[in-house]
Amino acid sequence: MSIYSHVDFHVMPINAGQIVEVAYGLLPDGCGGGVLVRRSHDRSDHAVSYSHADLLIVDGDEEFTPWNGTLPSHGPFVDA
Repeated sequence: MSIYSHVDFHVMPINAGQIVEVAYGLLPDGCGGGVLVRRSHDRSDHAVSYSHADLLIVDGDEEFTPWNGTLPSHGPFVDA
């Protein structure tokens, strides 16, 4: 079982229907920040990998709406 099994992942419209589907989820820290998690699912061999990036809080009004094609500001992704 993945440590991200309780995260709701959403696919951005640009990534929908691709052989390698990339989806994003959010792990809030309870203080207005958190971690942005990226899941890559290769449909050809069913391999799944995760990476994560710290959220960068700029003005507090950024939204996590990948289904609309937007992500909040974040640092670089590192393999989980």
